[in-house]
Amino acid sequence: TSYLELINAFKGLLAQKQEQVSKAKSRYDIGLDKIQSTEVQVSEMQAELEELKPTLKKTAEDTAALMVIIEKKKEEAAATEEIVSKDAEETAKVAQSANAMKEDCQRDLDKAMPALNSAIEALKQLSKGDIVEVNTMKKPPGGVVLVSKALCWCFGVKPKKVPAPDGRSKMDDYWEPSKKELWGDSKLLERLMHYDKDNIHPDIMAKLAPLESDPEFEPDVVKKASVAACGICKWVRAMIVYDQVAKMVGPKKAALAEAEAELAAAQNSLAEKKAELKKVQDNVAKLLTDFAEAKAKKDDLQNQFEVCSKRLVTAEKLINGLGGEKNRWSASSAKLGQEYENLTGDVLISSGIIAYLGCFLAKYRHESVESWIGLMQANKVPSSSTFVLSSVIGE
Repeated sequence: TSYLELINAFKGLLAQKQEQVSKAKSRYDIGLDKIQSTEVQVSEMQAELEELKPTLKKTAEDTAALMVIIEKKKEEAAATEEIVSKDAEETAKVAQSANAMKEDCQRDLDKAMPALNSAIEALKQLSKGDIVEVNTMKKPPGGVVLVSKALCWCFGVKPKKVPAPDGRSKMDDYWEPSKKELWGDSKLLERLMHYDKDNIHPDIMAKLAPLESDPEFEPDVVKKASVAACGICKWVRAMIVYDQVAKMVGPKKAALAEAEAELAAAQNSLAEKKAELKKVQDNVAKLLTDFAEAKAKKDDLQNQFEVCSKRLVTAEKLINGLGGEKNRWSASSAKLGQEYENLTGDVLISSGIIAYLGCFLAKYRHESVESWIGLMQANKVPSSSTFVLSSVIGE
């Protein structure tokens, strides 16, 4: 019965003590693992901070240097923009002046255009029959002769010398040469249509000018003699008016050409400066983008540094707070480990005391325990060198 009691006590107590000691040791071991992992993290964070410091410093310096460049480029862009703005204003003034000259020239030309258009329209209304009718005249009326003379002057047809009415001198006859050279030309109307009105010789205009005020050279008067002569009369008068306007407009056209050339040069120069301004502005925009990226990188590094620093401070406080506990927990864990290893022998001795020595005196119990400790050591059963029953089974 005592042996069975021994076996039952040993089994129950051993399992109970193993669980109890194992749990206690596990708590210390977990705490020690936390301290150790925190120490490793502290070392890693310290290394990370040391690595971040030069990178953060260089990034901050690069960002500051880039900002200096940007400010300088901004000033250059502002200066270029001011120049372009002034040039644009000057170019606008030149353009305004050129447009004013152009409009002035056009107004002057518009004065001559109604007469010229009327004359061209009158020529278009003429037929070859109208021209042939004049060419077949034996004794043309004065209006036809006057128109013929004007035509000869316009096309450089020389007159024929004929006897004057007094019979003693010679006079210029334009009728016969005009019939041969002009009225007889099947392309007369075409020649009139394409006449170089912009380059009429001054000598020709000197001859034609008096006709403008000649009452016999009025289209309505000439029309009584011939429809063809009337149309050509309108054309001659239109040439007179056009030449007068052209002479007045000529210097203005020259000034306009000069102004337009100046405008073209100004516009080309402005375009080049605008292109230069755009290049500078694009460069500033790129620099600003680079600056934003650099600042974001610097801020990110700064944030990493601050977060790491805060975590390091917290971890160091934890380590410093648990610094004394580490040694105590290590010792307690080691002690509990040894206790766990000695549980087999210690529980066996405790079970023997419970099963066999309860009724004996203390002296006998002590001697028996010392004997059992020797047997444990002799048989290499782990046990405590000094046995205290209360330390095994409790008070």
